[in-house]
Amino acid sequence: MRILLVPARLLYTVYGFALVAATSIAFGLFYRLAVVPWLPGWIDAVPRAWGRFTLALLTRCELRGLENLPDGPCALLANHASFLDIPLVQSLPRNVRFVAKRLFARLPAFGIVIRTRGDIVVDKTAGGAAQDSRAVRESVAEGCGAEVLALWKEERRDRVLVVYAEGTRSRDGQLRPFRTRYLARHIVRAGLPVVPAAIEGTHRLWPPGLKLLDFSRLRLTLTAPVLAADADELLARAHAQVAAVLGRE
Repeated sequence: MRILLVPARLLYTVYGFALVAATSIAFGLFYRLAVVPWLPGWIDAVPRAWGRFTLALLTRCELRGLENLPDGPCALLANHASFLDIPLVQSLPRNVRFVAKRLFARLPAFGIVIRTRGDIVVDKTAGGAAQDSRAVRESVAEGCGAEVLALWKEERRDRVLVVYAEGTRSRDGQLRPFRTRYLARHIVRAGLPVVPAAIEGTHRLWPPGLKLLDFSRLRLTLTAPVLAADADELLARAHAQVAAVLGRE
C-alpha cells in the first residue's frame, strides 16, 4: 500500500526542501542584516523562531519533559538521525549552543549564526575514532572546555550545550553508542548538569541522503538530569535513558 503514497511523498519532498531553503535564507538574511548590526539581543530569539516556524509548516512536533531542564547552564546529550534534529532542538525555549562540524560554519545561512552567537565548531567529528585528534581536542577545549563551562556556571548563563553524542548521524535511524568521550570529560570536570534527550520521528521524515521524505510526527523528550563521576559513566547513563525512551513505543 505504501507504493500508493509515492506521488504524495514526492510532492512532500519538493515542498520540504523548498521550505527549508526558503526559511533558512530568509531568516539568515534577517539575522545578518538586522540582528547582527542592530538587534544583538535577538541573537537567540531569531534562530529559535526559525526552528519553530520551519517545523510548524512541515509537520507536528511535541516537546516533552521541559521541566527536566535545570535553571542555569546545562548540557543536552541527544541521539542524531536527521537534519531535522537541528530545528527540533533549536525550538527549545532556551538559548542553545550546538557543537557543530566546521561544514555548517561554512554554509551561508547557518554560518553567520554559528560565528555570531558562539556555537562550538569542531573539525571533522567530536566522536568515534577521530574524537581524540589534535584538531578536535583543541577546538573542543577552546569552545566548551571545562574552564569555559565552569564560567557558564559561575555567571549562570542561560545556555544549553547541545551534543549529538553518537558523533554523527545514524544512517539507519537506530541508536548507536554514545562516543563523544572527550567532550564528556570536560562536562564532568565542569560539573555541568546533563539532560539526556531522545529524538523520535526525524529519521523517518527526513532520512540522510537523497531520499523521499516521509510523513511523521516529531517528538523531543527530555529525561531526568544525570551526574556522573567520569565520562564513561556519564555516556552510559545518558545512553540508557535515551534508549529507554526510544524503546517504549
